[in-house]
Formats: sequence, C-alpha cells, structure tokens
Amino acid sequence: MRTIFLAAGMGSRIRSATSGAPKCLLEFAGATLLEHAIWSVKRCGVSDIVVLTGYKPEQIERVLPKGVRTRVYKDFEATDNLGTLAASADLLDTEVLIAFADVFMDPSGWTALAESAAESTLLIDRSRIMEGTMRIRETGHQIIDVGSHIPVREGDGSFTGLAKFRARSSALLAEEISKLNRSRDSRKSYYTEAVREIILSGNQVVGRNIAGLRWGEIDTPEDYHRLLGAN
Repeated sequence: MRTIFLAAGMGSRIRSATSGAPKCLLEFAGATLLEHAIWSVKRCGVSDIVVLTGYKPEQIERVLPKGVRTRVYKDFEATDNLGTLAASADLLDTEVLIAFADVFMDPSGWTALAESAAESTLLIDRSRIMEGTMRIRETGHQIIDVGSHIPVREGDGSFTGLAKFRARSSALLAEEISKLNRSRDSRKSYYTEAVREIILSGNQVVGRNIAGLRWGEIDTPEDYHRLLGAN
C-alpha cells in the first residue's frame, strides 16, 4: 500500500498563522500536521509514502523522515489538487491512501481507513456537517455524492480529506482524473470530482464513519485555533 499526501497548495487563507510557510507545517501537540500524519501511516504498516509538494517544497522536505519521497508540482498556483494528482497519476498503480496534508486525524481514524476492505473508502464524520469542508451524501454506508456543492442542510456527513482506493479503484481514479484534467479547466477542481465520476459510473464507494474522533482540516486561522483548543 502507498500513501500520497497532497501538500502543494499555498494556503493563502491561513497565512496570518503560518508566517508564509506551507500550512501542513503548522504545529500541534509537539509536531507538524504532516509529521503526525506520517507517524500514523507508519503505525498502519505503510512505508511507501509520497508527499506531493509545490509551494516552498524545501521547507516540507526538512521535516520528512528518511525514506519519504517527494515530488514537486510546479503549477500549484494555477490549479487545485486534481491537477496535482493528474501530474502524478502514475502513482495510482497500486492500493493507495490519499490524504490532504493539512488535516489532523486521530491515529485510530487512520487505522480504520487502512483496514477497510472496500474497493473505495472515504473517511467521513456523520456528526459534523460543516461549511468549509467537503460534504457527502449516502444511502446506508454507500456514498452517492461528495463535494462542496452539497448544501450543509442536505449533507449526511463531512469528508475528512482521507480516502483509500484498492488497486482496481486506483486505476479507475487515475483514468477519471486524467479525463477531467484533459477535458476542462482544472484551476479550481478537486480530485473528489473524479470520485464522483466513479460513483456515477456505478462503482461502490463506502463511508467509514469516525464520529467522535479528534480531527480537523486546517484552512483558516479559526480552524487552527479550534484544533489547538481541542488539545
């Protein structure tokens, strides 16, 4: 299994808290968000770890443990994470965990995701349906839609930014990402649009609920202060 961290963005909405550094380097409980995530992944037995960087890659590389690979995505200012993943679609040739690098997730959430036997799994929180996150809609445990276009009042939960795709689904994801990247302007597109296409094609994507666990996606100073307050 491989883990891909999406860490290319500038984090413009949180610059007052980062002093211009990549937001995955914000510190929480004695380590950066990215270090916490890497430690959690390694506890799950995953050693093949790739961080897709873009903005100030040298700062991220300084905190990475030995053996963690990086790839620099140079067009990070012009696109969002669909473009980032499209440039490294060759990494989707095996079972993968894909994670936003600006997320803190309780280690047991990582374990629940890594242990999922489903073809495609999104780690979700049914207890928190919030603005500023990707929402999901589901029937039973099957995801039927995902994205920020879903109104909060119609969401069944929030997508935490962590997902798992087994080998077959990884190949489907790579194909859909490449299609979307070729067929439309991907400046403001997220890779979850490719997940939606997988769902619309009749493939099962399940939600693994981690309600009650500590987690947070850090996009604004308020998000960061909320996470610090939970420590």
